[in-house]
Amino acid sequence: HADLYEVVLNPFNAADASSIELTDAPEDSAYYTAVRFAFEEGLMAPAEENAFGVDQPATVGDLAGAIYVLIGGSLGDAQEAIATLGAYGIVSPDAQADTALTQGDADAILVNLMAAMGAEGAYTPSAENADLPLTRGALAELLHTLFSE
Repeated sequence: HADLYEVVLNPFNAADASSIELTDAPEDSAYYTAVRFAFEEGLMAPAEENAFGVDQPATVGDLAGAIYVLIGGSLGDAQEAIATLGAYGIVSPDAQADTALTQGDADAILVNLMAAMGAEGAYTPSAENADLPLTRGALAELLHTLFSE
């Protein structure tokens, strides 16, 4: 017999994200808290089965997907996220999900997000490093800083 929890409360056999260990973000990692937040809140998925990909380049699709989840969408279809956010002027509707994300790209998207929410000035872009590519770990840190309680 199946456990009652599995049948009633977890019918799709979804894993509890808090129990999954991400090998590249252990508890003593500088990214641990931010990565756990981004992963457990469903804002970003691991790059591999048990690795978040903290040192891998972040993409426009990673950030668009996270914002899409925050507004009620589901993670997994970055091009759908881009199309939806593009309709609100948050990202370019022509953006490609796999494009490497720079600090300048992230700043522009987040400024546009705040403007779309009627909160102009709520995000201050980085004054430097606009051309610096963001890693997935750095993006998780940015998301954690902006959207955690």
